[in-house]
Amino acid sequence: MQAKGGTKKNNYFYIAIILLLLVFLSSSFAYFYLMLNSKVIAKGIFVNGISIGGMTKEEAVNFLKNKIKLPSFSITAKYQDKDFVITSEDINLSYSYQEMVDEAYKIGREGNPIERVREIYVTEKEGKYFSFYPKYDENKLKEFVDKISQEIDKEPVNAKIKITGGVKQITPDVEGVKVDKEKTLKNLKQLIDELVKGKTEKTEVEIVAEKVEAKISKSMLEMINGRISTFSTVFNLQDVNRSGNLAVAARAVNGTLLLPGETFSLNKTLGPRIIENGYKEAPVIVGNKLVPDLGGGVCQIATTLYNAILRADIAITERYHHSFPVAYVPPGQDATISGDVLDLKILLNIPYILNPT
Repeated sequence: MQAKGGTKKNNYFYIAIILLLLVFLSSSFAYFYLMLNSKVIAKGIFVNGISIGGMTKEEAVNFLKNKIKLPSFSITAKYQDKDFVITSEDINLSYSYQEMVDEAYKIGREGNPIERVREIYVTEKEGKYFSFYPKYDENKLKEFVDKISQEIDKEPVNAKIKITGGVKQITPDVEGVKVDKEKTLKNLKQLIDELVKGKTEKTEVEIVAEKVEAKISKSMLEMINGRISTFSTVFNLQDVNRSGNLAVAARAVNGTLLLPGETFSLNKTLGPRIIENGYKEAPVIVGNKLVPDLGGGVCQIATTLYNAILRADIAITERYHHSFPVAYVPPGQDATISGDVLDLKILLNIPYILNPT
C-alpha cells in the first residue's frame, strides 16, 4: 500500500513538473512573440546619446525633435579684401529625424527569429548607439561657389603693340585670376562638416584662386624687331563704300598677333560682314559678275595679306582665287574669302611672333 501511495505521489510530482514546464514555455513563447512583434523600438538604443528605447516611431521622432536642436552658423569665404557670406539656412541645413528613427527601429527586425531575439537581448544588455548629423543641399553650396567665381574671375589681357613710323608702342599685359571652384568647394564642405559635428568654432574659409598669365606678354612683344615682308595694292578712294570696307577690315587685322604654331583665319579675324560691324554695300564677285553686297572689297585685304605672307615664306594652309582676274594684282596672285565657306588661313611655321599690319 505504501508503494502505491509513493507511486501516486511521484506521478503528481511529474505532472506538476510538466505543468510548470508548459507554463514556462507558454510564458516564454508569449514573451518572445510579443518581443518579435512589438511596435516599439528595442530597449538600449541611443540616438546622439539620447535613449529612445521603448518608444513608438512617432513618439521617438517627436522626442528627438525636442531634444536634438539644429546647429546654426554663418560662414565667411574670403579672398583678399572680398568677403562672401553663406548661412546654414542658405544651404537648407536640416536633420532627418525620421531617418534616425527608421534606422533604430530596424534593430531586432531583420534575420530569423533566433537572430532577432539575440540582437534584441544584446542591445538591451550592451546598448546600441547611433550618431546622426544634419544634411544640407550641396547644390546650394555649388551655386554659392559659382557666384564667388563670377565676381572674382578676371580674364587676362594680352599685351598689345602698335607700330607707327617704325616706332613700337607696347601696352603691357594684365594678369588674370580664376577661382579654383573644386578646391574652394572642398574647403567649404570640410568646414561645414566640422561645424555640425562640433569640432570647431571657426567660421572663415579660404577661397582658392590662381593667377592666370596672359597669352601674350610685354616681353614677348619686345622681341618684335623688324619687318619680314611687305606688299601693297592700290584702291580707289572715290569709291566711298568699298574703301570704307577696306578700312574696317584693315583695322580688324592690324594688331593681330600670331604665335609660332598657331593658325590665322582671316574670316574669323574679320567676323561677319554686316552693318553692325561697320560694313557697307559694294561690288563683290558672284559667279562671273559683280553684284552689290555687304563687305564688298574685303577680298583686296585678303589678296594683299596673301602676297605679303608668300614673300615671308610662311605656310598658307587655305586659299581660294576669284572666278575671274581682279584689277589690283596680276592673274593668279589674288585671294578671295566668302562667309564661312572660303577662307584665307596661315600657319605660322617660323619661331617668331607675327604681327600682320
